[in-house]
Amino acid sequence: MRFVERAQAFARQHSRNESLAIFTNRTGAFVYGSLYIFAYDYDGTTRALPFQPELLGTNRMETVDAQGMRFIEYLDVDPSQNFSIQKKTGYAVDVDGQWFVGSGIYT
Repeated sequence: MRFVERAQAFARQHSRNESLAIFTNRTGAFVYGSLYIFAYDYDGTTRALPFQPELLGTNRMETVDAQGMRFIEYLDVDPSQNFSIQKKTGYAVDVDGQWFVGSGIYT
């Protein structure tokens, strides 16, 4: 939770474009082992996802995991485990009413 709240504070102190560039950088300050920051607009558009850059700009509002579950507790690829599918729990917070940042832990 502190990791996500640190990203929220960063995003509130910097421009949206600068924040998203930092969050998207897979070797940047907001990637730590298997932890990384993701960002979405409230309409579901992907704005930051450092290990899946091909998804930037896509709408994932209806995305479900490998078992058909919505994203809160879900299955996702773990970049620290050779992109194998692992169980993950997510946490996200609002930035400015237009977009949010979050992260998750593999359990």
